[in-house]
Parts: sequence; structure tokens; C-alpha cells
Amino acid sequence: MKVQKETSLSRTICLLAQEIQNVMDRMLKPFNVTMEQLWILMSLSENNVALSQNDICQKSSKSPANITRIIDRLEKKSFVIRQASLNDRRACIVALTGRGRSLLQGTDVILKYFSSQFSSGINPESWDTTKQTLDTMIANLAGMSKELQAKGQVFHEDQGDNT
Repeated sequence: MKVQKETSLSRTICLLAQEIQNVMDRMLKPFNVTMEQLWILMSLSENNVALSQNDICQKSSKSPANITRIIDRLEKKSFVIRQASLNDRRACIVALTGRGRSLLQGTDVILKYFSSQFSSGINPESWDTTKQTLDTMIANLAGMSKELQAKGQVFHEDQGDNT
């Protein structure tokens, strides 16, 4: 019975994530940017500092291949520029352009509207509890991922048997 609840909850979270992305992408379409691209731009705007692609991977929890693909698209749209790192010639530094900054200013209203509608009807205490619970789940998953990576293996049935 417990497994069904966990499966149901994880499926609900997956559907929620997909719907968030679908709605945000529709709202951002006039700006010629996706939610995934916008989060990268927002990461670059924090502290107004250029980041290495590796730093962007860590901040976004995305693979290097995904980040390269996203940055390629953002660069073609002139929202970011890539520069060779002065400290490591194997690394690229990514910086927000003026056009990227303007885009972020323009999308700020959309993000505020989305947030207010998304959380509409949820009391602040429930929201805080839900956020804390989801943050714990994310941390648990990160731990599981590191454990599996360190072992270089996939999960086996006997690992889940606690009896």
C-alpha cells in the first residue's frame, strides 16, 4: 500500500512539473524563450556574474550536453555570449548580454503573474510546508543519485527489501 502512495505522489509531481513547463512555455512564447532557457538566464543574472558552463550545470542540475544545447540556442538569440576562460582554456565562460538583461526585465511581469496564479487559494502555512517537503524530496533524490553514481550500478530488488 505504501508503494502505491509513493508512486501516486511521484506521478502527481511529474504531471505538475510537466504542466508548469507547458504553461510557462506558452506564456513565454512571445519572448522567444522557453522556461528552461529563462532559468539559465536568471542564473546568469544573479550577482551579475558570468559563469562557467560547469557552474551552470551545477546550478541547474542539468547535464553538460543539455547546458551546451541550451546555451547554443541562447547565444543564437543574442541573449548570452561565450568567452574563453582566462584561468582554464578548456572552459567557456557564459555572460548575459544587454539583450538578455532586457528579456529578463520583460519577463518579470509574467513570472510574478504566474507565481500569484500558481499559488492562488493556498494558505501560506500549507505553501511553506509543501515547499519544505518538496525540498526534502529533492535532497533525498540527490542523495540517491550520488549513491547510485558512486556504486556505478543500478538499483536491485534486494536493496529495497527492508524486512
